[in-house]
This record gives sequence, C-alpha cells and structure tokens, in this order.
Amino acid sequence: IEFERVEYTKGTDHLKELIDAIKNKSVIKIEYQSFTSKRSTFHIVHPYHLKEYRNRWFLIGCNEKYSDIRTYGLDRIIKIQIEGTLRFKDVGFDAQRYYENVIGISVSHEEPVEIHIAFSELQTQYILSQPLHKSQEFVKKLGQRFVYKYFLVPNYEFISQILAWGIEVEVTHPRSIKNQIKQVSQQIAKL
Repeated sequence: IEFERVEYTKGTDHLKELIDAIKNKSVIKIEYQSFTSKRSTFHIVHPYHLKEYRNRWFLIGCNEKYSDIRTYGLDRIIKIQIEGTLRFKDVGFDAQRYYENVIGISVSHEEPVEIHIAFSELQTQYILSQPLHKSQEFVKKLGQRFVYKYFLVPNYEFISQILAWGIEVEVTHPRSIKNQIKQVSQQIAKL
C-alpha cells in the first residue's frame, strides 16, 4: 500500500503550535508572507480550524483587524507568537457550514449557483466513484454525455478542476461560467 504524500510540506512545523492555540483558545500574532506581496505582514488571528487541501495546510481564523474569517497558508507563515493581551473571540465557527458550497479552500461571500456539467461516459465513472461536490445530482443524458448539476460557488479550485478535466467535460449552465471557462481556455491556447 502506498499513500500519496509529499516528502516535505513547508509550514507543517507550525501544526503543533497552532493545534495548541486552537485547543487553548489563544489569540495569536502571525507574520505572514502572501504570494501577492513583496513584504511580510503581521496579523492578529483568533484561530478556529486547520484544514488540509491537496497536501497543503491552512489556518482558518478571525482576523482581528477586519473582524472577518480569513484563511492563511501554513507554508506562508513565517512566525507565530501568542498574543496574551487580547481575549479570544468565539464566533461559533462551523467548518462544515463554512465550506458547504465550495470545492477546496477558497471561500467568498458570493451566493452559490446551480451549475450543470456534461461529462463524457469515461469521466462520469470517475465522478460517480468520487463526486465533485456533495450537491452532485444526475440531470439527464445528452447524446454521449451525462449531465450533472451542482449547487456551489464557482471558486478558483472549481475552475481549476474543470480545466484539468479538459475535453472530458463541458459546463452547460450557466452561460457566465461557461464563458469564463472558455476565456481561460483561450488564454491558455495563446500561451
């Protein structure tokens, strides 16, 4: 038996410290280096949850400055320290509800939409054995393809998965998401 694994995932050395902070309801100050910023920044976070997605770990917590739930990649956390002067805010975070309408880790405040995807016969076998999302429901057969509907927010991970399946899938509804996939595909073709 061989499990999928990564020899070293940057940031996993923070796991124990973050687990302790969550269990002890300790507010933390993290130094964080975003992929989109040249400089690291400091964030005061009330940590609620740790989530693994595709062999990467993420911290989910309430950012003190923005009073909003934010996600931090552990591989981008430079330093963690306990912030003893602040009282822990428990907002009743529910991870299952928070990730209910998305695939992966990216959550926005957008409303979920009904999305129809037509799969090839081969790809249908894969999504039947490992559904794309819990809302997956068969709609109809369309020629040689099988159409399934989903109720979710079309986030980055969703778009990436559709593109990864290539010609085995076609988004048939709504037109806005179909056009988004088309535009990204055209940009890929130009490269």
